[in-house]
Amino acid sequence: NNGINPCDKILKAQNCKAGFQMPEPWSGHLSTSKILYIGSNPAFDCNEYYPDSTWSNTQICDFFENRFKNGKVKNGKEVSVPYWTYLIKYTNWINELFINNGKKPLTSYQITKQKKNMYDGLNNDVVSTEIVHCKSNNAVGFTVSCCKCSDMWMANILNLFKGKLIVVLGANAKKAIKKCTKLNAIITSLKIPVIYLPHPSWRMSDNARKATVQAELAKVGLI
Repeated sequence: NNGINPCDKILKAQNCKAGFQMPEPWSGHLSTSKILYIGSNPAFDCNEYYPDSTWSNTQICDFFENRFKNGKVKNGKEVSVPYWTYLIKYTNWINELFINNGKKPLTSYQITKQKKNMYDGLNNDVVSTEIVHCKSNNAVGFTVSCCKCSDMWMANILNLFKGKLIVVLGANAKKAIKKCTKLNAIITSLKIPVIYLPHPSWRMSDNARKATVQAELAKVGLI
């Protein structure tokens, strides 16, 4: 690549005075969850309560394993509320469609927001990861780094997932899976159904989103 590291652009995308926010491995319990959501790369917020170089390994592991319980910003607001809200919606729609077609739901049904810990249900049922683990806004640096990052890390991550369904979120992630040969081979080798849904940030109605869920589940023969 003419001596340029494909990760340079995304590494320079953060501008927080507090320091560099570490790459995000996954959120939730990777080995026990039934649905794995895969996005392109995580967004960042300088005010987010999030691991950096000052955290111990124990603190970092607890944060990501229990992300949907612990992922708060310093002012007390939930991190990534629209994103996590749609993880709940997508999971509930998947379960509803399974039930409507005479099948057992994949996870506990229904997942709801809890008053004390808003996203406890997600923490028990689903796991979320990214093709590129470094954080940037508007997917800056994603395109040039996606194959390098996925070649390095995704085999280790995906081989720990023992669930029933992989859900790819957004056009960027879908294009990367088609583009990156090793990533495509890793996902194919798992022999787990894969569906492709709109990213939570994509503007469309919930009815249209649910229709997409139904069409994708039908395409892979799950309903």
